[in-house]
Amino acid sequence: MKMNIQKDEMSVCKLELIDPLFHIQRDIKTIDANRIIRFPHYAIDNKGCFRCWYVPRGKLRDKFVVIEVPWSKEAVIEGQYFAKNKASEKDFYFSFLNFMIQRFTTKKIVSRLETIINDIYNLSACLKKIEIFYQLRDDNQIDVCRFVITDVEYIFWVCRTLFDSLQFIAKEIWQKETVKNRNGKQQLTDSFNGMVFSGENPISSEDLSKKCGIPSEWSDFYTKEACFFKKIRKFRNSMTHQALTPFREEEIYGSSTDELYINTDIGFAVDINNNFFSSFKIWKEDSFRENPLTGTIVAPIKPILAFVIKETMDAMDRFAEMLSKEIELPEEIAPCYYLYMIGRHIYVLTELDEYIKNNVF
Repeated sequence: MKMNIQKDEMSVCKLELIDPLFHIQRDIKTIDANRIIRFPHYAIDNKGCFRCWYVPRGKLRDKFVVIEVPWSKEAVIEGQYFAKNKASEKDFYFSFLNFMIQRFTTKKIVSRLETIINDIYNLSACLKKIEIFYQLRDDNQIDVCRFVITDVEYIFWVCRTLFDSLQFIAKEIWQKETVKNRNGKQQLTDSFNGMVFSGENPISSEDLSKKCGIPSEWSDFYTKEACFFKKIRKFRNSMTHQALTPFREEEIYGSSTDELYINTDIGFAVDINNNFFSSFKIWKEDSFRENPLTGTIVAPIKPILAFVIKETMDAMDRFAEMLSKEIELPEEIAPCYYLYMIGRHIYVLTELDEYIKNNVF
């Protein structure tokens, strides 16, 4: 399908008149002439077009190239856009991302947000791939279980990494923004782990406030996230430092189960006695199935993965909510607009609650 893409060159003055969000480009402070944030603006009042602008390489910043693309399923494969409403119900709204992009546009923070965006797209692709792998289960030339195992490991690795990206941003904000009820200006640690644990021992909220000078609401956030963070840290550390995973290691996880099963009628599953996966307490008994080959009882892996992804993003949302109360917030760069993510597989993240609640295979 050929798309009706319109491309034109416009002056700054003209863009300021026709586009209410052009000031985002003008005001953002990350930039050199060739590296700018290009979040298209989905303009309902412009016949439903995505609009973005950029400066041609080597040109002065007095004129911008403007691209307009009418919305369609084929229009945009992957990207982010500002709009008052979603262009499609399949697009994804991540509250943390909108909060940060709206208010914090320094080069370091935006660079890390771009990494987070990439991670979010990768997580959605991993969940989608599991569905695709199941469709390939009868192909004797490939080992779909091995495909899924590597994706499960990757999902946990990315979620663990997202906590460190969150901590990178927290440290930047702590150093440069006006924090209410600040009790000093000690440096925060680079890693999320360093904020919640001393060795293997959790750090109390009170001790963290004394150590770093952060307000009690800020330190409470860390202590409340410690339990979930410890689980995914355990997975990632075992995989990274000892080449072990819950699929393979009895001593670390206290489980002798070492396989990912395929229920040929339903989907991928793991033994309910696998202590690591069962520790998330997501499974419902009506989702249990008997593995006809071994006689063991198995449960779906997808609700666990959905929970881990959702809980990670929810933690980031909770950080943003806490931050909104604890610092003097910069003004939003696009008031009354929201940042949405669009992509072929991003809709999967809008269905996480369903995967968890209904124990979807």
